[in-house]
Amino acid sequence: MPHRVALTLLALAAAFALSTAPASAYTANRTKPIVFIHGLDWQGDPGLSCSSTFGAMINKLRALGYTGAMNTVSYYQYDTGCTNSINSSGGNPGAWYATQHAAGGSHNANTDIRHLGYHLAWWIYNAYSSRGITIDAVGHSMGGLILRYAISEVERHNSVFPPYLYVEDALTLGSPHGGSNWFTLFCTQAQCAQMRMGSSFLVGMESTAWEPDASGGTDWTSFGSDSDEAVAADRAVGTNGSRTAFDYFGSCHKVWYTAVNNIKHSGYMNDTSDAQDADAYYEPGSCFTNSMTFLGSFRHVVRQADLALSSASW
Repeated sequence: MPHRVALTLLALAAAFALSTAPASAYTANRTKPIVFIHGLDWQGDPGLSCSSTFGAMINKLRALGYTGAMNTVSYYQYDTGCTNSINSSGGNPGAWYATQHAAGGSHNANTDIRHLGYHLAWWIYNAYSSRGITIDAVGHSMGGLILRYAISEVERHNSVFPPYLYVEDALTLGSPHGGSNWFTLFCTQAQCAQMRMGSSFLVGMESTAWEPDASGGTDWTSFGSDSDEAVAADRAVGTNGSRTAFDYFGSCHKVWYTAVNNIKHSGYMNDTSDAQDADAYYEPGSCFTNSMTFLGSFRHVVRQADLALSSASW
């Protein structure tokens, strides 16, 4: 009898080890894979070009010495130039706020953001976390919300989501954590409604996804710009208008570019200058100090993103 018990315990231990692959140690370097998640397309046939959206940023990061895989993920029916699709990830297209499936299981602008978070979480798990591989992630606009929601539901032990994720650094660019500007008022699709200021989705995220952590922790950075015509800087960064209190989203690192830099909503990823002459307010990493520092010789977006992705502090 004791021998059988011992064998059973060994079998259970082996099964547990397989189900919880250990993450690699913290890696403040440029070798991790990076996942890029694009934002909303609410006009015409839904679809964006991943290569056009992230191409300049990826090329710059490569030039800076990044060696890991660069994964751009698609979820809309007419997305192009993306290296991977998340549409079949999770194995159950009818799971978790499932709406508006198109041919091949793809989605459109009426698909609930929470459903896209379900697919993204499972894609990251299947491709990397289940193999013990830690990644970094970048979300532009709505892509940042999809990423934030995905990590939060795994952290909350939602049984529909994977058991764990390993996302070490997460960066959002112009994401409407506190709601988007006027354009969503003229958009009737579900994703626009979810991104309006005061929506139940965004308000709920403040309490359930304030600063979500994957297994081992996630270091969040949020960028906003005064020239962003779609998302106000305070709503993207996660502060009040005077930058004296943190609202909407508890990212440890916050960067608010002033209008002098002229960074439009689609321009974050294309701001690849090496010059250190940008005007920005920033929270340097001492989380939740309720203050931001102004610097007239700040790094441009992609160069600052490099630090956010490759350094534990900056």
